Amino acid sequence: MSGGMRGLGRAGRSRGRRRARSARRPRPAPLPLSRLLGGALTRLLGGALTRLAERRARREESRSAGDAGRSLYRLHPDGRGVRYHVYAGGLRRGGPGGVVVYLDGDYWLPALSRFHRPRGRTMRGLAATAAEHGAALVAVDTPDRAVGVGGLTWWVRHRENARWLRGFLDVLPTLLPFRPRHIWVMGYSGGAELLAAELRRLLPSGAGPGETDPADAGAWETVSAGADPGEAEPAEGPAVPLAGAVMVGGGDPGNAPVPPPGEHAGLPLLWWIGDRDGSPDPPRPLWSAARAAQRGATAYRAAGWTGASLRVVPGTGHRSYDLPAVLRASLARGGRG
Repeated sequence: MSGGMRGLGRAGRSRGRRRARSARRPRPAPLPLSRLLGGALTRLLGGALTRLAERRARREESRSAGDAGRSLYRLHPDGRGVRYHVYAGGLRRGGPGGVVVYLDGDYWLPALSRFHRPRGRTMRGLAATAAEHGAALVAVDTPDRAVGVGGLTWWVRHRENARWLRGFLDVLPTLLPFRPRHIWVMGYSGGAELLAAELRRLLPSGAGPGETDPADAGAWETVSAGADPGEAEPAEGPAVPLAGAVMVGGGDPGNAPVPPPGEHAGLPLLWWIGDRDGSPDPPRPLWSAARAAQRGATAYRAAGWTGASLRVVPGTGHRSYDLPAVLRASLARGGRG
């Protein structure tokens, strides 16, 4: 009995010494929030919040009498779906001149994305601005589903995502209650990066001279709204011509080739950058929105795109752009809605 008591005493003293040593040991610094957000917890939480956002969008769709709709399509060969919102309003009978397709920036969680706030001030403002010019607004979510560097992005897989976007633009007229005459594309931040790097896939020819990609053709197939997937016809080219591109808070083509302009030299390609938007981005610490916009506009002008221009927005940082005002000025500068 006494030996057992002595053993327990030694064990207790050992535990006490370990506690004392651990108390003297400095506590490790807490992990940065970005590290925590970039891990498995973010993927799990992001997936759950995405599903919640989709359910909320479906509820809003049923209440909005079709003004902001969504559907699902499948892109071969990877089966990624599309989430989009259509803002047509009273344009159905008026015969709109065009469509503005909007791509938002990167996000970690749906709550941080304008796309997932379809009734928010910015999205409603963009829709109203498009309507002023006789155009509908179509907001499209990135097809990426795996959280990676930067969260969910347009630019990380820019080649695949550009082919995907090209396919969506090909079938876009079948999703609308009218036949648009032309399309404007507008991207913010990561969306602007995608447009600058992959504009050649969105041109009326589908690519710059000598750069046609066979993967761009016949990529889409309807899988929703009661359609028979076997009835979808391959897309032979963009169904609606591109009228212009607007890139806000970014727009660097990077290592992607800038296509020769050919007959599209005067196409309005408009970069907008805030005078306070240096924007070093935590996922890309060496990236700057201001530098990206300057490089993009310079590269396209050097390649012969006479319609390329860079505009500075006074008093504006990366998170404070008035996107409806930028769109209004762009459509007015481009001369058509």
